[in-house]
Amino acid sequence: MKEDFEMFVTSLETAAASASGSESEVVERPSWDAVVRAVQTLDGGARDSGVLNGPEAAHMGIVGGHDGQYVVAGRRRDGKPFILTSGERRGAWIAVAVGGQENQYADNEVVALEHALAAAHTFFESGECDPRFQWREKAARMTA
Repeated sequence: MKEDFEMFVTSLETAAASASGSESEVVERPSWDAVVRAVQTLDGGARDSGVLNGPEAAHMGIVGGHDGQYVVAGRRRDGKPFILTSGERRGAWIAVAVGGQENQYADNEVVALEHALAAAHTFFESGECDPRFQWREKAARMTA
């Protein structure tokens, strides 16, 4: 028997470039499959961001998508910021599109689709940063 429990995420917001600028779409109480589809359609161009919104200010944004490169960042329930990192910083900066503009991220802040989806799944269900991964409070560009 499947248990019916409340997911942490209350809405999914995606943005897409259009002739008139940027159009956003909000899906209330999205299914996990809807989140996966939204992340998989990110292309770093016309579609470069998706945000999982939780109660109050808690959220997780997933941006990028070009060449399989994603950045996962947001704000926890306690209001503290987070960014997903992978491995040690090697000193390179990678351009990732966010809201139609290129932003520079440290090489270890850019992760593969599998990591982005795994982190998103934990946040989707519980609002937590997945303990299997490394997290920092600030992006390298913000601390440098």
